[in-house]
Amino acid sequence: MSLIDMFVTNIIIYSNLVIFDYKHPFSMKKNSLLLFICFSILFACNNMGGGNASPPVDQSVPESRTVEQNYQKILYIIGSSFNSAACNVGYTSGVCKMYLGSQPGNANPFFANVAYSVFMPIQGYTEGRNEDGVLSNFRWGSGDHYGTKSISADWTPKDSGSGTFKVTLIKNNAGEIVLLISIKGSSWEYYDNVQLNDQMLKRIVELLQGDVNLIPKALADTTNQTDSLGDGYDDSFAQDESYYVVPISVYDDYEACINQFSEEQQLHESIGMLNLSEFHSFDKKSGYMIYYGPFNTQDDCVQFLKGLSVSKKNAYGLLASQDYRRVQVTANGNVSERDVKR
Repeated sequence: MSLIDMFVTNIIIYSNLVIFDYKHPFSMKKNSLLLFICFSILFACNNMGGGNASPPVDQSVPESRTVEQNYQKILYIIGSSFNSAACNVGYTSGVCKMYLGSQPGNANPFFANVAYSVFMPIQGYTEGRNEDGVLSNFRWGSGDHYGTKSISADWTPKDSGSGTFKVTLIKNNAGEIVLLISIKGSSWEYYDNVQLNDQMLKRIVELLQGDVNLIPKALADTTNQTDSLGDGYDDSFAQDESYYVVPISVYDDYEACINQFSEEQQLHESIGMLNLSEFHSFDKKSGYMIYYGPFNTQDDCVQFLKGLSVSKKNAYGLLASQDYRRVQVTANGNVSERDVKR
C-alpha cells in the first residue's frame, strides 16, 4: 500500500468514526483522532516492514552448486584417474588407485571410487579391496597457498562407513606446490599429490578462489595463455576446454563401463573415462567412453598414436569439445572434420 492510499484510507476511517457518534462529537473526535494516529502507525510499519508481502526471491546460484562447478572444472584440468595414489590403513601403508567422475541423473552425481592394496604385517598377507562411493554436500574450506580455499565433500561408500573428500593446494617434501586429492576417515586415508605445470597451477588457483597475483613472478610470466575456463562456462556441460582422446571402448551402461575401466587400469597407466553427453563433438550423444589420454594438443595425440603397437594401427584420436564438429586424427597426421548433428 502506498503512502497516499494509506492516508486516504485513514481519513475515511476517521470521518466515519466522527459521523457515527453524532451525539458526542467532541469526545468521539478525540477518540477517533487517537485511532487515526494508531492506524497510521500500523500502516506505516506494515508498509516499511513488508507486512505479508512475499520476500524477495534469491536469484543467486547456491554456493554448493558453485563449488561443484569449480570442482568439475578442476577434474578436466588434472584428469579423473590417479593410478599412483597412496593409502594409510591403520598402522600400515599401501598403494591405491582413485577414479573421480560424475554420473548425471543421480541424486548425488559425483563419485570417488578407490582400489587399494596394503600389506598387513601381523597377519602376513596383502589385503586388497575396491570401494565405490558418492560425494555430497560440497563446500568451501580454508586453504594454505595463494589465498586459495579448499573444496570438501562428504564421501559415502556403497558398503558402509563414511569419510571426507578434499581438494587443496599443499607444499610437498620437495617444496613444490601440488594439488592434494584425499579421502580421509577415522583410521585410514587415500591420497595423491598431483603435479601441476605453471598453466595448470594458475587455473586451479583461480578455481579455488585464490589470487593469481600471489603466484611467484617466475611462474606467473609463463601463464599468459588465454584461459577458456572463464565466464563463458556453460553449466550444462562439464567444461569448456577441448582435448584429444584415443577411444578404447564405448558402453551404453555405466556399470559395464566402470567394470571394464578397472580391468583396463591394470594394463594401462594413462587412461580415463568420460560421459559422452557432456560433449557436443561426438556423434553418439549418450554413453561412456574409456580412452587413452587426455592429450592437450593434436601433436601429442599423433605422437601417442605412432607409438601404439601394430595390432592397434587403426586407432585414431578424437577431439572432445563443445563444438558441433567431429575432428579425427590418425597416426600419420591426417585430420578429417565434419559437422555433427545438434
